[in-house]
Amino acid sequence: MKADRGPLTALFERILRVYPEDFRKLFAEDMAYQFSRRCRETYRRGGRLFLYGFALRTALEVAVHGALERRSSVRRLRSGRQR
Repeated sequence: MKADRGPLTALFERILRVYPEDFRKLFAEDMAYQFSRRCRETYRRGGRLFLYGFALRTALEVAVHGALERRSSVRRLRSGRQR
């Protein structure tokens, strides 16, 4: 499923780059699709202000979780090399 390429979805896809490449290959397309779908729903329910609040909150969560996933991935690689 391809996400609508609106400006918020394009920005979201860029933020997804904080995740490790192997994670992005598996999940990025679905994550972008779901984000785009939720943006449409949020806008319909509450308008532009709610949409921007949702997008900001989601972007922060993705940045934090992506950084944690990247850190975890690096740790797994390092522990594998030491064996």
